[in-house]
Amino acid sequence: MDILKNHGLKSTKTRLTILELLEKNSPLSAEQIYENLKDEKIKISSIYRNLSTFLEAGLVLKSVGMDNISYYQLNSSHHKHQLICTNCKKTIIIDDCPIHKIEKELEKNTGFKITSHNFEFSGICEDCQKNIK
Repeated sequence: MDILKNHGLKSTKTRLTILELLEKNSPLSAEQIYENLKDEKIKISSIYRNLSTFLEAGLVLKSVGMDNISYYQLNSSHHKHQLICTNCKKTIIIDDCPIHKIEKELEKNTGFKITSHNFEFSGICEDCQKNIK
């Protein structure tokens, strides 16, 4: 992947595997990455080490959820937000960022250059709502 080279990082099988997963399914926690890559025999310590390297290089973004867990996603113009059920922890990804228009307006009004943002919405998913009634 040229993305590693473009960020001054050596290309390794582990790094490529983690990036491919984040490209398809993000944001994810280190533990979720580990669970998804169990068949690859990648140690959790290696996942944390690579995520730290990716963060330092600006390759991924890290956000801390309301559950105090760190989530990682590729640092691209097409980032994602999530809805998290407070009951069952089900996560629904919002693919299209509804905040871009607000960002542009804020930049215009304040002169501030916004480089990133993070939103996490918590609530109760449809399935859990049915079980509550």
